[in-house]
Amino acid sequence: MESRSQRTNYTELAKQELEKLNIPDGIDVTFHMVHMNHLDLIWYWRLPDTIEMCLETIRWNVELLEKYPDAKYTHAQVFTLKVVEELDKELFERFKRLVRQGRIEIDSGQVVEPDHNMPCGESLVRQFLYGQRYIKKHFGDYARICINSDSFGHPRSLPQILKKSKIDAFIFKRPIQAASDLPEIPFTWIGIDGTSIFAMRFNNKGNGLPNLSTGTKLKEDENPLQVKVDLNLSAGISDLFGPHCISDAGGVSPYVEPCKGKRYTLKYSTPSEFYNSLIGKKPVLNIMDVPLNRGMEGCYTTHLGEKENLRRAERELREVELLWTLASMQGYGYTCEALESNWWRFSLMQFHDALPGSTSDKSYNDDMAIYHELFLNMKILRRKAQLILDKECVKGDYLRSFLVVSQSASHMGGIVETDIDVMINRDDPGDEPNSMRIPKTGILTTPSGESTPYQIVEERAYQRYARGRIIFDARGISPLTPGQFNIVNIADSMAKPGESGQRQIDDNIKKSKSLVKIEGATIENEYLKVDVNGPGIIRSLVKKTRGFEYLKNVSMAVRIELWPEPWGDCYSLGVDGQRYYAIPEGEITLVENGPVRATLRKEYRWGKSRFITDISLYAGYEWVEIRLKIDWNEKETLARLCIEPNLSEVTYRRYGIPFGYENATGKKRKYRLSDGLQLEMRTWE
Repeated sequence: MESRSQRTNYTELAKQELEKLNIPDGIDVTFHMVHMNHLDLIWYWRLPDTIEMCLETIRWNVELLEKYPDAKYTHAQVFTLKVVEELDKELFERFKRLVRQGRIEIDSGQVVEPDHNMPCGESLVRQFLYGQRYIKKHFGDYARICINSDSFGHPRSLPQILKKSKIDAFIFKRPIQAASDLPEIPFTWIGIDGTSIFAMRFNNKGNGLPNLSTGTKLKEDENPLQVKVDLNLSAGISDLFGPHCISDAGGVSPYVEPCKGKRYTLKYSTPSEFYNSLIGKKPVLNIMDVPLNRGMEGCYTTHLGEKENLRRAERELREVELLWTLASMQGYGYTCEALESNWWRFSLMQFHDALPGSTSDKSYNDDMAIYHELFLNMKILRRKAQLILDKECVKGDYLRSFLVVSQSASHMGGIVETDIDVMINRDDPGDEPNSMRIPKTGILTTPSGESTPYQIVEERAYQRYARGRIIFDARGISPLTPGQFNIVNIADSMAKPGESGQRQIDDNIKKSKSLVKIEGATIENEYLKVDVNGPGIIRSLVKKTRGFEYLKNVSMAVRIELWPEPWGDCYSLGVDGQRYYAIPEGEITLVENGPVRATLRKEYRWGKSRFITDISLYAGYEWVEIRLKIDWNEKETLARLCIEPNLSEVTYRRYGIPFGYENATGKKRKYRLSDGLQLEMRTWE
């Protein structure tokens, strides 16, 4: 705890600043001093250190409040409280007692302080769902103010999520003034759907007095506090928010003695007290209908493994939840505790330094270990649900039967990839080359009785046990309703005398609705023709029905570029215009040749890094898939997948940014593009 001399020093500093203010006669200004902390759960330190920081932060703030009866404390990030509950019951009870006394306010409502730009809407909702549930369960009420001290930006979809999560006000730090010109006074933020919420930008690093956003330009003789006060008074606002926080590593900020002077009052307060006092005076607030972006753009180009794992985890968690929902409808128990535990783990991974990629290498390695555990848990839960559901299949003379379900109420299926048992004869050793297994290509019957080809793309054997990954087109299945697919036993039951079973399979595949094939360096289905010759990844992409070339007539219309930036950093990584192209290495390799997916592989190198690119077409689909596997050994270099489209016929395109910020208003808008359209790489294995 701080010494008496330190306490007096902070108190005197605050009084000196307040006494300098020029406040007009007849106006009383209330400075709401909000004692808070900012703990980066994942940043420079390892996760075991974070656990200790969580305990210390709560302990030190509880001790400060127990020592000074007039002090108050505002806490965000439920994850910290969960750690204390599990490891120090006595400290947790002391914390709860101070909450009941009105001395501690719990804000944010989120499990952690996440990145708000990259997680999907469902992930953001789950942050509030589990965070608010925890707060309500242990402290009797929900958080009403969302304080976000350090996330790098906020999309316009957020107001709706905030309001539906019982949040009344949003107080944020970024984007700072240097990145985005926003008011230095409270305003009404309008979401993309029209939802409105009270919003205010603040600088979380402060001594208890209001401060200006980083990057605010001042004249040489201007006093920042006076400027802040004047801006608010000119808008009729006499309640000002003063953050008291000095660290990124949690801990406690020194006590400052409240005081009252001529036309001002400095008091310990909470975000809710500040908000209620201000709104009670019914101020007229400016309206802002823009995204609260952008800042720290460089972070969104680093540690792309974090971004890939985010999307994979979002998809797999929702899929497993649906599978267990269907299993529970068959009379089996729903694994609520296991699924919620994985959502909590995943919520931590969305922390605003971890996900964008601004952590240390050691912290990044911790993240990968947690994701590994998460995905393993998902695989186990998925397999259990699949085994339960497959028991509901109608029996027949099939090699295998399994259920497929579309997880969307509006999506009517598509390409499915799943794991199956490929052994036919259990008396045959599964690891022998000639063991009896399901053919690598064949026919499935669909729920409607039609036929569709399948393709086994991977096999693995363990003594008498063998499994494989099967892909097929499941279009047409009913949304959210399981449909049964069956692998037809053509080889045994349909082969004609003197004709091999495989030939019969091939003939049936040819009769299916669509095919995809490779000839030389060209992949083709009924819609597209892709030429992968040349130094680039793709040289030509033609729409066959119109003969239209989608790519610009250059040798490397789709390519990997490398942009070294010796003096860049992860927060504001830029490029100096000097770029290099990844160099082709070896021959084009045939990976697979239908009937569902056809793939060619090209390999590249640059510096100490290697790039494996798989270019695929699917039967019946009008899109190209590029999968990148990168052995990355460079530093301070930005890798980009660059595409130059042919814009000769149409000079306008609507486009979206997968990881970044949006600047739409909710209405359709057209954007003019330059000759070259560059897309950031999204896949990194």
